[in-house]
Amino acid sequence: MGGMRRFCVLATALLLVPAASAHTSASRPVAIVAAETANEVLAVSLGPHGGHVLKRVHVADPLMVAAPLHGPAVVLNPHGIVTLLGWHSLRPLAVFRGFMNPQVARIDPDDRFAYVADGSSGKITVLDLARRRIVDRVYVGLQAHHMSFSPDGKRLWIALGEVARTVVRLDTSDLAHPRIAGRIHPRFPAHSVGFAPDGRTVWLSSARAR
Repeated sequence: MGGMRRFCVLATALLLVPAASAHTSASRPVAIVAAETANEVLAVSLGPHGGHVLKRVHVADPLMVAAPLHGPAVVLNPHGIVTLLGWHSLRPLAVFRGFMNPQVARIDPDDRFAYVADGSSGKITVLDLARRRIVDRVYVGLQAHHMSFSPDGKRLWIALGEVARTVVRLDTSDLAHPRIAGRIHPRFPAHSVGFAPDGRTVWLSSARAR
């Protein structure tokens, strides 16, 4: 392998940014990538003939990154740190400590808030991306993990664990201050959660059932 560097890509967030060339106004897709084993977050330009790294920044153990189209990227460190990075610069804007084991983050459909699931504490933390501050925390249950917003942003479902016997329903009509609306217990152990585009159906996948 010589001097080649290896990356373990844990999660990406696709964004659109203006092309770097001053001779064109076209846009190209850019992926914000968490390279955990390299301790870096990368902005990678994607194109028909491959891609190249536009920017990189050192971030310790970046397990996952979630980013809106406009606003800071949210980077999770499983040892209790959440970092906000500038969208264009990847410059650190804010660092939040005091989490136990944050592993999953979701951005609401209006790109205003980030919800961070901390499985070890059982809490969902709400980050105001514009103000760069924590505005609320709500206890949903230990092992809070995969979660999904409804298309209108008024509901959030959270699986308690990667092999979950309980899924918690949050009312997020007030995105800054969610509240528990109920719990369901699927017939099989649930893993991922996803809303259909019309918001009328929720899909649950399972790691143990067909």
